Amino acid sequence: MQDVFSEEFCKLETTERSFFDLIDDLWLGENPNKAPLHRIFSLMRKMKAKSYLLEPLLLNTELIEEKEMAEELCEGKVDLKARRITFFCSFPQDDKWKDSDILPDEHLLGYAVVITLILPNRKCYSYVLESVLRPPSVAVWDKQNKQQVFEPITNYYIHNVREFKTMIGTSEQSRIIPISGSFFSQQNGLTSVCAHASIRMAINSSSMFQNIKITNKRINTIVNMDFSSSTRRPLGLTLNEIEMVVKELGGRIISVEFEKDTSVEYDHFIYPIIESGYPVILAVARYDFKKRRESVHAIAILGHTINSDRWGPEARQGYRYFPVMDYIPTIEWVDHLIIGDDNYGIYGTLPNDMIRNFIVPTKNPNLHVIYAIGIVPQDVILSGYQAEIFATKIAQKIIKSAQSQLSSPEKWLERMYDPNSKFTCRTLLKSNLEYLKELDTLLSHSVSIPIDMGVATLGRRKKGAFTLLLGSKKVFSPPKHWIFPTKGPYITVHR
Repeated sequence: MQDVFSEEFCKLETTERSFFDLIDDLWLGENPNKAPLHRIFSLMRKMKAKSYLLEPLLLNTELIEEKEMAEELCEGKVDLKARRITFFCSFPQDDKWKDSDILPDEHLLGYAVVITLILPNRKCYSYVLESVLRPPSVAVWDKQNKQQVFEPITNYYIHNVREFKTMIGTSEQSRIIPISGSFFSQQNGLTSVCAHASIRMAINSSSMFQNIKITNKRINTIVNMDFSSSTRRPLGLTLNEIEMVVKELGGRIISVEFEKDTSVEYDHFIYPIIESGYPVILAVARYDFKKRRESVHAIAILGHTINSDRWGPEARQGYRYFPVMDYIPTIEWVDHLIIGDDNYGIYGTLPNDMIRNFIVPTKNPNLHVIYAIGIVPQDVILSGYQAEIFATKIAQKIIKSAQSQLSSPEKWLERMYDPNSKFTCRTLLKSNLEYLKELDTLLSHSVSIPIDMGVATLGRRKKGAFTLLLGSKKVFSPPKHWIFPTKGPYITVHR
């Protein structure tokens, strides 16, 4: 957390101390949900943290806002205590953390700011206001270069990561350290809920909002959440209010309500958004028969894992598993989504099928997705899912026409035309200029498209001109009377 100083000079401590005891010291009062903090400490243990700096914080603007919102709600004085814990993968001399030669920036693993509110009734309530951790990785010693390096987990693809800066030390002796990672936040249940936490995780982790840090106070201001009102409204946020927040920050949303549109698989819809580097908020729900109401929770999707050995993608097509599709989307090789869930922490891996809506009863007791919100730039005019369906149909038409026009057989064109095989599609949200740049790169560097590999690339280079590439060879442009959209997204399909 930047722009907040420690109350006093603190020394580095070794991680030999029990993390359970340390969590108990940080977590005070009524909130029983320590799981997010346990998750942070578990990740630090896995990343082999060797030291930490635990600091009591002076209140900056954001911390004062948290305090004032609680006071409005409680109609009385609220005290706030904030502590920041910062983890490193080395343990130099305890008073030398100020020297970057002794404790390099690269040794920072992450930090967390834990807030404790002391309410007018003197009850305490703790929560993780914010945390930024490196993506899951392991620190190892590079013998050749004689330095510590981080080896990422190979099948993790976390697309919503950006650079943050955090501070350690007092106003007299301080240091700012950069760290690349994803943002985490936990609701306090008083002036923020899971929707606040998910918005903060999604937006603050996205490189699309590089110079923006959204706070709970700003979210509440945008949606006119007034805690001092005698006719106080429910704390939760609606889909329209989430859209208000995103628009205020310069983005837009594309969304689907899956209980209304049951033809769309939730993961097919969100994958092109995530793969393009944009965040998604999922609302998941289950019907609680004891309370006789639907319970809804929001989580942020930051990335995914890949398993290239999955049996399902090809077997699903071969065994005609419902629903039968004209192509194979790349999501079929994704077995987990990497999420931020303010109930359980950051970088959790959620199995795709765990929240799939296999049945649609009036009161579904299983956890399932009810809607997805993709947060994208304002100029995105079409969802990746819609573009994917459209582009595969056009690709099939192009290939069929090209096949009939060639005077001699083309091996890879024949393979792409094979009626017993299906396209594999990986869709990205791209602007025209971004797509043209990539296409020009492919055409000018034939080594990028080996001649023994068939690739059909669809995209507008000039008005009415689409192309089919086989290796580095352009073999077909469709007739001018074919009608295509004037803007992307674009898609590359291959067998």
